[in-house]
Amino acid sequence: MFLYNIIYFLNVFGRFDLVTSCKFTYIFKRNLNEEILFFRENIEESVLYEEMIDFFSVTYIFNIESQFDNNMDTVFIYKKDNFIQFKDLNVFLASSSLENKCKSVKIQCGYELSYYLMISKDITEIPDEISNFQFRCMLMTLICLKAVENKNIIKLIRALLCKYFLYQNINKIKNEFLDFKEIFSSGFSKKINFFIKKSLISAFLDIFMVNYEFYDGNLIIFENSKKVYDVSLFDENIPYKNLLINNHTAFCILEHILEDSYILNNFKVLLYEMNIKSLILDNYRALIKPGIDPKFVILCTSIFKAIKISYFRSFSSSFLHNLACISKKDIDFLSLQNIVVSRDTLDLLLKKRNLKGLVLDNIAVDDNNSYFDDYLCLNDTLEYIFFTNVGINYMWWCGFFRRTNPRKIILIFYVSEVQNYFIEAFSEVNTYKNVLYLEILFRGFNISKEFCNSLSHWQSIRTLKLRDFKTNEDNEIFLLKTIEGMKELKYLAIQSNVIGRKLYCFLLRKCNIKVFELETCYLNKEYILFIDFLGNYNSLTKFALKRIKIDLSGLKEIFKIENLLSLALETCIVEPLRSYEPIDFMSESLKSLDLYGMHLNTRWAYDILIRLDNIESLNISYCHVLPDYLENLSEKCNLILKKFYYNHNSLYQMDLNRIKRFNTLEELNFYGCSFVKTNFHKLGQECKFFNSLKKMNLYLVRLTLEDLHYFRYFKNLKNLKLTLFGSGTIILKYSLIYQTMSQYLINNDLFERDRETFFQYLYELFI
Repeated sequence: MFLYNIIYFLNVFGRFDLVTSCKFTYIFKRNLNEEILFFRENIEESVLYEEMIDFFSVTYIFNIESQFDNNMDTVFIYKKDNFIQFKDLNVFLASSSLENKCKSVKIQCGYELSYYLMISKDITEIPDEISNFQFRCMLMTLICLKAVENKNIIKLIRALLCKYFLYQNINKIKNEFLDFKEIFSSGFSKKINFFIKKSLISAFLDIFMVNYEFYDGNLIIFENSKKVYDVSLFDENIPYKNLLINNHTAFCILEHILEDSYILNNFKVLLYEMNIKSLILDNYRALIKPGIDPKFVILCTSIFKAIKISYFRSFSSSFLHNLACISKKDIDFLSLQNIVVSRDTLDLLLKKRNLKGLVLDNIAVDDNNSYFDDYLCLNDTLEYIFFTNVGINYMWWCGFFRRTNPRKIILIFYVSEVQNYFIEAFSEVNTYKNVLYLEILFRGFNISKEFCNSLSHWQSIRTLKLRDFKTNEDNEIFLLKTIEGMKELKYLAIQSNVIGRKLYCFLLRKCNIKVFELETCYLNKEYILFIDFLGNYNSLTKFALKRIKIDLSGLKEIFKIENLLSLALETCIVEPLRSYEPIDFMSESLKSLDLYGMHLNTRWAYDILIRLDNIESLNISYCHVLPDYLENLSEKCNLILKKFYYNHNSLYQMDLNRIKRFNTLEELNFYGCSFVKTNFHKLGQECKFFNSLKKMNLYLVRLTLEDLHYFRYFKNLKNLKLTLFGSGTIILKYSLIYQTMSQYLINNDLFERDRETFFQYLYELFI
């Protein structure tokens, strides 16, 4: 058998020039030892190389005997313990039906499949020299047989890359064969799923010992294993995934690796395949190190269409100036957040760019000039702006409304003078605009007739969010008429000092609105807002009230909304009626319910809980519910609920007994909770979410030694927040010995002497 394998190996690689023009046929069947036997049936010559290279066909055969030749040799045996598991093969192997026992499977493909199956079993079979074709065939095997998504795929790809780089270094030449651009050519990249693409980047970075993590498709590069980052840096308004470089040191590490143009080009291709076209440079947690003059090679590539620079202060002026000089002029989106820059640097960053999107958030110029008019060049391409606390005067706003045609505008004002310049210019708008999204956080602005008249010209708006403004009986009618004219409006969010009844009643009955959020600045317990949809129960999918008093009849109206997916009644009061009538619950599809800060020890609150069959996110924080309240929660949600928030409530054993039955829970928030005659670890060994929980908040919760030991059962926990009351470092050291988390936030202010020891321990554990 050993001799056969050697001959087979040489045969495979001796005819690789011919593989590209051949069609291979395999038949496999299961034996009595729960193994799958692969037989090669024949090899057909073909001249259709471009078509054959990605050819992969699977056919089920029920007449086994007619397909098998006694002279056929077994070329591969698949077992349960194969290093790379394949879903399709596992299903075939596990099936016990008579039908599947009596059938075999034929596979036809354009390459020697059996050899790549051998590699999937033992990665030491990988040859020293890797060609594009071989790499592509390995990926094709993973895709077509549906490889089980786990860390072994990363290990396999890492082994392939290791052989490539090792061979390159030994021979002191570039291995020109491995080229991801060629591998992904001819539409092959469209066949590769997200996990395989992510595994390719993971293996690539592992080779160079780079600390990294993925978050929602975004790639974060770290200086070391302390993986703490700010997810708010990812702007949902930019249509790309992001490469976040977490500080200046991490930037220099990556720069050094990418100085090799061959490595840079391959890395660029991998980023492109993941749609990572936005670069974020964040320097919040590290100073610029003197004596380091980066070449910004990563910015020399044409892949990035968006750049964000965050938390660079005056001491980093040289770095920012060089970055501004080297960055390409053809980027689509530029974001500057919490930076201090010189006039020259700001001029380089902002001028002579045809931007689609511009984000300015708390920018300071080192000459104390608080206005940016000289730097902000207007152009017809600008579609999206997001300005926070940015000084812009009246003349610039006039030019902006006259010359540009944006689609999305988000403004946050902290200074009344700057707000007044915008209002004055906006009130002069008298032309139709194609703005689709408008969001403004005012600074106590009193809505005027002129403002509403100008807003009425923007009839294409689909999302309107106006916050922290004031209305009265005189000007409320103008806002009502303006919103009434917005025929395309789907999303409306209003935050005001008071909500007038006329305005509110009209808004509730506006049939085209899908999302409606209403909030007052403070709760008026004397004023009840009556709710009546007049039969309009089909349009709304999300409804939110905050700091508003309603009555029980209004609550019953809300639960008549048939297509409601999300409901939030935050810090609201429900005034009871003299006689209670059960709620007619029609919102059967409700997936998210937020009852933060409400009084729930009432009959309606118990009635609602038992109807939550499809709930995925439930927030009953600050509600001070009775111990038996959670027992009423629908059992059907056990297989659906993913997020559970129970902040600042008392927890009894009865509550834990109900919570532990949440099979699919991914996020658990017990912030500020107190355990009454029980403890966290008394969730017990019957807890159903040991494998699913990823994020847990136990901040300001007193924990025991047993509680800390209990953490080890949560196998996939990635984010944990807790408070150490007392000298808890040594205790935590032993309880977390098997625990690996990417984010670990601890408050230990009362015991600073333990803090350095604790973080040093976490560093050593690579937490």
